Parts: sequence; structure tokens; C-alpha cells
Amino acid sequence: MKSKKVDFHTLHFICSLACALRPKEDLTISQWADKNMVLPDGSNEAGRFNTSSVPYQKEIMVRP
Repeated sequence: MKSKKVDFHTLHFICSLACALRPKEDLTISQWADKNMVLPDGSNEAGRFNTSSVPYQKEIMVRP
């Protein structure tokens, strides 16, 4: 297989993009859910999601 050269500007762009897309915080899935999830109106508990109200779901939010 023939190798191809990558232009410096392309490589720099890819590296910059990778840095920009890196997660800002190191959160567990359950921490992310507590911080960002909002349940819609019409659900049993509308508003901010809280894993303490459903501990059985927190158990399955563990990274493999």
C-alpha cells in the first residue's frame, strides 16, 4: 500500500478539532445525567433528572 503525505495545515486542523471536541470535565455517566438531563412535562417527575430518586438506574450507568 502506498503511503500518502498529509499537509501540515490539514494535520493542524485535525489536531485542533480533536482538542475542541475533548470533554471539558471528566464525569461519570450518572454525574453527567444529574447535571444535564431534564425530563419533559408529562413524565412522572418532570424537571431535572436526579439519580438519587432512581438508584437502580445509577447502577447501570457505570462505564464498562
